[in-house]
Amino acid sequence: LFTACTGHYLAANPPPDPASLQHIADPEQRLKLGLAEIYAYHRRTEEMTYKAQRDLPQFPALAEVLVPYVEHWARLRDVLAAG
Repeated sequence: LFTACTGHYLAANPPPDPASLQHIADPEQRLKLGLAEIYAYHRRTEEMTYKAQRDLPQFPALAEVLVPYVEHWARLRDVLAAG
């Protein structure tokens, strides 16, 4: 159930795509655009993100389902940190 619900939510609310930022050669411009996308995403998803973080300790299965989501953010971080 967590997998289906999370998949549905993320399909409707996709996080910023690291691949869309990789083509930007200027690291400062890439970071500015990336941060703008990240802030916009979190404004849209603040309520659900809060609930997920709140519920993680009670539902270990949720943490397992969110592994790809966490890995996605790590890839985005790496793209934005590249010089």
